[in-house]
Amino acid sequence: MYPIQEQIIQNIEETLCRISSIGGFDNTLIVEREKKGGNEPLRNGLTVIMAGNCKYTDVQPVGFERKIIPVGICIYVIDVEGSDQPMDRLLYWMASDVRKALLRDVYRGDTAENTTFDTEDKIFTEGSPASILITCHCQFRHRQGDPYNR
Repeated sequence: MYPIQEQIIQNIEETLCRISSIGGFDNTLIVEREKKGGNEPLRNGLTVIMAGNCKYTDVQPVGFERKIIPVGICIYVIDVEGSDQPMDRLLYWMASDVRKALLRDVYRGDTAENTTFDTEDKIFTEGSPASILITCHCQFRHRQGDPYNR
């Protein structure tokens, strides 16, 4: 059994792995967790999931700890010769697929209370690979002193 925080990250990873053109999305993504030595962004559509540090919320229910974990999702696009679409458009299409997939279940498989997104994504188009950073925040709670149980 994993802590609630890890279960949320696993749910996000599983959700993003289902994004494919066969599944009704516009793109197919390659999903990886962030590696300590860094991920090699040599593939088009590489999506890296980066978990941030949890923060306590202002309101704490009795007997529980309520926290918010920020999760960064970075999508890379390699400059493809002969592509008729600009890089920023490709990045925004992939970002919209990520948002669409994650908004289908804001409760992260019943481990989170809510999932929200930052209003603006950060886009980096100078050089290759270009990337876009989407940040979502998952609010969850667990029993006080027991991060494994809701």
